[in-house]
Amino acid sequence: MFSDGITRDVTSLPDVQYSTKTGNAINISQGILKGVKLGLDTLTVTYGSLSCKLPIEIDQNFTSEFNFKWNGTDTWDKTENWTPSIIPATNADVTVESGELTVNQNATVSNLTINSGANISINTGDTLKVIGDLTIKSDATLVDNGKVTVLGSTKVEQYLTGSGNVIAVNLRNITH
Repeated sequence: MFSDGITRDVTSLPDVQYSTKTGNAINISQGILKGVKLGLDTLTVTYGSLSCKLPIEIDQNFTSEFNFKWNGTDTWDKTENWTPSIIPATNADVTVESGELTVNQNATVSNLTINSGANISINTGDTLKVIGDLTIKSDATLVDNGKVTVLGSTKVEQYLTGSGNVIAVNLRNITH
C-alpha cells in the first residue's frame, strides 16, 4: 500500500523507482534483486511523490526472483503464513507447501504450485490469475468457488497405485 493508502500493481506503472534501506542491492527492477547481501532490509518502491516500504529478508536460499511459500491454514491476506512474511506480488512464484490457503481477494501470481496434501480454495466473487503455469501435485486440492484464470499451462499430477494389468486409453496431457 502506498503512502496515499492505495494499493497499486507497480509492474504496470512507468518510471517506478526501487531502493533498499541499506543500499545493498545494486540493481532492483520489477521484483528482481541483484547484487544483494544477506540480512534484513527494507525495499522502498517509489512512484512519483508516493512510496511504499516493504520489509525483506535475504537469506542463503535467496534466488533472483520472488519465491513465496505458504504453510498454514488461513486466508491469502495473512502474512504470518507466507515466507517471506508479506503478501505475494504479481510477479511472484507461489508454492502452497502445506495446509489450506483461502484466496479471499483478487490475486495475481506468476506461477503457482500446489504440493501434495495442500489445499487452495478461491472464495465466491474473488479471482486468482496465474500469468504463467499452474501445477497441482498428486493429492492436492484446488476448489474454485470464484474464478481461476491460467494464461500458461496447467499440469495435474496423479499417481496411481495398484496391481494387475493397466490399460491406458487416450491419456493426453497427463503427467505421471
